[in-house]
Amino acid sequence: MDNAVGNEIDLRDVFSKLWQGKLTIFATTAAAALLGAAAYYASPNVYQSEAAIYPITQSEYAGYIDLLARSALPNLGTVDSETDPSLGSAFPYTRDSLFQEFTTYLQSPGHLIQAAQESGIAKNEGQNDASDASALAFARSVKFMPATDKKASFEMSVRGSDREAVNRFVAWSLENAGLEVAKTIRTATLNKISAGAKIRSDAISKLRVEIEARRNQQENARKDEAVMVGEQAKIAETLGIKDPVTVPSSIAPGQPVPAPSTQVISGEQPMYLQGSRALDEQIKLLNSRSDNDPFITQLRDLERQIYLLENDKDSERLTQLLDESPLSDPATAPIADYSIVGASAEKVSPRMSLFVGGAVLLGLLLGSMIALLRQITAK
Repeated sequence: MDNAVGNEIDLRDVFSKLWQGKLTIFATTAAAALLGAAAYYASPNVYQSEAAIYPITQSEYAGYIDLLARSALPNLGTVDSETDPSLGSAFPYTRDSLFQEFTTYLQSPGHLIQAAQESGIAKNEGQNDASDASALAFARSVKFMPATDKKASFEMSVRGSDREAVNRFVAWSLENAGLEVAKTIRTATLNKISAGAKIRSDAISKLRVEIEARRNQQENARKDEAVMVGEQAKIAETLGIKDPVTVPSSIAPGQPVPAPSTQVISGEQPMYLQGSRALDEQIKLLNSRSDNDPFITQLRDLERQIYLLENDKDSERLTQLLDESPLSDPATAPIADYSIVGASAEKVSPRMSLFVGGAVLLGLLLGSMIALLRQITAK
C-alpha cells in the first residue's frame, strides 16, 4: 500500500515537473516538427507503378481462330516425311502461350534497357546520361511477380523519382513488348507460309523430274527394243523366214488325230521365228511411235499430283487470313491484356504523416527529458 502511494506521489511529481517544463517541451516538439517537415520537403519523392498483365479474352483471341485451324504444309501425301513438324500449324498459339511470349519478352534485359533509354528514366535517376550501364542498373531494379494459382495476373513493379519518366517507362515497356511479340509472330507465320509454298514448289519440281526420268527411260526402252527386233528381223531374213513358223502340237494321249498346229508368236521361242514381215512391221511401229506416255507406269497419277499441287491455293489463302487477322497491324494486335492508365505511378515516399508524426514524437520525448533534467539539476 505504501509502495502504491509512493508511486502515485512519484508520478504526480513527474507530471508536475513536466508541466513546469512545458515551454521547453513545446519548443522542442515544435522544433522537431519543423525539422521533420524540412526533412520531408528535402527528401526526394519516390513514385511506384504496378502494372497487372492478364491473358487476352476469348473474344480477342477469336480473331486468330482462322489461322489456328490452318496448316502451312501443302495438302498432299507427296510431302517429305522429314519436313519440319512445326509447319503443321501456321499459328500454334493459345491464349496462355501468347501471354507467356509477352511476359518473357517483357522481362528480357535488352528490352528493359531500351525502355530505360527511350523513357529517359535512367538519366532522371541521378545518372549523367542514359548510357547502357545506367540503363542496365535501372533495369535490374524492376521487379516482376509471376502469376500463381491464387493470383492470375503477372505484375511488374517500377520505382523512380520522376513520375512522368516512370509512366513513360511502363507505357513504352508494355506497348513495345506487345508490338515486338506480334511482329515476331507475324514474321514467323509468314516464314511458315513461305516454307510451305517452297515445299509445294519443290514437290512439283521433283514430280516433273520423275516424269521426265520415266519418259527418258521409256524412250530408251523403245530404242533398245527397236534395235533388238531389228537384229531378229535380219536373222529371219537370213534364214528365209518371212511368215511365223508353225510348230505342230504334241498329240495328246488317246487321241488318234493330231491337234491343230499353232504359230509361234512369242514365248520362249526365238523372236525371229515370227518371221521377217511381222518383225519389220513391229520395227515400223516402234520407230513411228511419237508418244511414249501410254506405256509409262503410273504417269497419270504423277500428273494428277502435279495438278493438285499447282492448284493448291493454301499459301495464298493463309496470307489473306493473316492480313485479315489482328496481326495485320502488330501495333494493335492483342497479345496480352493490361491497363496503362491503371498502372499510373503513385507517390509512395516520403510521407508527411511519417516524417512530421515521427518528429513530433521524438520532440516530445526529447523535450520531456530536457525538462526533467533541468528540474533535477536545479535542485
